[in-house]
Amino acid sequence: MKPRHYLKGLNSIRFILALLVLLQHCNQNLKSFDINWFYHSVILHRGEFAVECFFMLSGFLLTHLAHLEYKEFGRINFRSFFIRRILRIFPLYYWAVFLGYLSLGVLYPYLMGKNYLDFEILEGLPYHIFFLPNWIIAKHLEGVGSLYALWSIGVEEQFYIFFPLLCSILFRKKKPFIWFGVIAMLFLIIYNLIQSEYPSSFDVVYRYFFETLKFHFMLIGATFALLYQRYPSQMNFINSSPLWQSVILGLFLFLLTTNYLTQWDIICASIFCFFLISITGESHIINVWENRYFKYLGSISFGIYVYHPLVSYPLRYLLEFNATIFTMTSQYPILYYVAEVILTIIIASISYEFYERRFLDMKKKYTLGRQKA
Repeated sequence: MKPRHYLKGLNSIRFILALLVLLQHCNQNLKSFDINWFYHSVILHRGEFAVECFFMLSGFLLTHLAHLEYKEFGRINFRSFFIRRILRIFPLYYWAVFLGYLSLGVLYPYLMGKNYLDFEILEGLPYHIFFLPNWIIAKHLEGVGSLYALWSIGVEEQFYIFFPLLCSILFRKKKPFIWFGVIAMLFLIIYNLIQSEYPSSFDVVYRYFFETLKFHFMLIGATFALLYQRYPSQMNFINSSPLWQSVILGLFLFLLTTNYLTQWDIICASIFCFFLISITGESHIINVWENRYFKYLGSISFGIYVYHPLVSYPLRYLLEFNATIFTMTSQYPILYYVAEVILTIIIASISYEFYERRFLDMKKKYTLGRQKA
């Protein structure tokens, strides 16, 4: 029997989002070799949207668990919150930092006779150590390589600095979802104002850095989590009605396959959050979200996200220096996608079983439920 803190389907959604990021990067990698297989297909350009969905899912789940903790104990245990985050994020994050600098800062210059990174190791490493990878990509948009993917992890860690305090303050309010919603809207307004003022009022580096701070998505996820708890009968109607599930699933697929709503962050965010709620019920019109294979792929999704840029390097090396493989890939580009997906899943699985699990087992004694956030 699942604990009441557990929300069905969310692990599987993590895998879908990680896969979208991977597919976009595969598309971009092939484009660099003038292999334009379905290059303009919208779903192969949904990596950024997937990262934003990761932010919303994180805000949704963490707030769901934090509010349950607050209702049960009357407070948020800051120490346990940060220990859980450290055990979940730090081991794989720092391993990815090490691999990134080793492969791009040491091995690549040694093997190729030229630099890959646009910055010195001693310049970038302190920012990665202190979870400011988004500052490095703001300064160096190119020449960041696999380290680029770490920007979103940095943003999440920056959000976690004030998130538990925000919960402790706002959970005391009668309707905390309103306060979270207002803060999300205010931040989004400021965010868009700063973007619109560029380049006349803001230095380009500061502008790009602030562009990475998509806290509004995590705050929107938090708002919907509180609505989910505040109005359980209405939300249960959504996740138990095949009609509503169909409508919401259709809207979500619409977001993945068209560009019509990409400029409307609030609408896209609301559709995704309703989609999350729609799959948490006892059954869904597509009964795959609790499939054990999907759940496992979701459990290794962090590794899929982190490792896939590294996996692409040997594949791209083969394309560049092996004419037979290049010709075969040009004729059948899907081979590149399949190779990167399979190799990434294998590596992420090995990492999860023999490295990450040790820390996740330690995390269990600090968590209220068993749902990984």
